[in-house]
Amino acid sequence: MFNSELLPVQLLYLQKPAKANIQSILSFVLQDLIIRRILNLKALDTFPNNRSKKTQKYFVLLKGENYVGYKPKYFEKEILCPYDKYEQLQPKTITNKILRKYSVPTGYIDDEIVTSLKNEGYINAPSVLKAFGIHSITSKGKQIVADLNHYLAKKEQQLTYLIDGDKEQFIQVMNEMGTLVFIFKKDNPDLFKNIISMVKRIHRSKPLGHENDLSNFKEAINIDLSFLGH
Repeated sequence: MFNSELLPVQLLYLQKPAKANIQSILSFVLQDLIIRRILNLKALDTFPNNRSKKTQKYFVLLKGENYVGYKPKYFEKEILCPYDKYEQLQPKTITNKILRKYSVPTGYIDDEIVTSLKNEGYINAPSVLKAFGIHSITSKGKQIVADLNHYLAKKEQQLTYLIDGDKEQFIQVMNEMGTLVFIFKKDNPDLFKNIISMVKRIHRSKPLGHENDLSNFKEAINIDLSFLGH
């Protein structure tokens, strides 16, 4: 497992701050909460109206088995606090609530993600540059990005080799990487498509027992925030 005090969304931002957008950032936060079983994603089928013959599928987020007692990071509170009142929420309900709080969509990134990284010493934001949304990464930040890229390159090779290969080793690498595997969605889309296919096949067959279930990854794959745009 990648050894860091930072959560995956913070690592994602540090790796490519210029390419960070609200969709990828919020997707990563939600995916990480699902992978760690703080939240669960559940598909529901319903009839749009009483004259409909076909069901309509939509997804809701529920409290996961690790929700109780979990102390959310600064940038996770906006997502998890509503569960003090509600048992289940659609991802769109959560993201709309977050976006309404800020004057611009990137406000969540600047106020939540960047602030947390600055407080932990990974980013400097000189006032002369901050007005333009430019943040310099400290030597501490640069070192962890270098370590992350080295780690990702190693895991990329392993997963490429394991596609259609040993399921047990594939599951081991997936569990070790956790949410970081979703970085490949943009960095190596062809590999990511193969990973999704492999996860779905393993999820269907469950050949290695419940302890090797990849249902959390299967759920996280289904997070769709395309309605937020890029």
